[in-house]
Amino acid sequence: MPDRPPQTLKERMTAGGPGPTDAVTASASGLDPCISPRHAARQAGRVAATRGVAPERARMLVARHAEGRK
Repeated sequence: MPDRPPQTLKERMTAGGPGPTDAVTASASGLDPCISPRHAARQAGRVAATRGVAPERARMLVARHAEGRK
């Protein structure tokens, strides 16, 4: 691993190990509200920072509202 933060999309996607498939695929519209619980959990910290809420709260909300893939 490099000693710097990941810069490229490939580096960011693999920094935490292999990610969920839906992290790199999208629906035809590019808008898919039904992402996997794993993908939602992976985004919780970034969303919390963007929304100005505690990361713990974002993770709790993901855990509370996540449903299995249909």
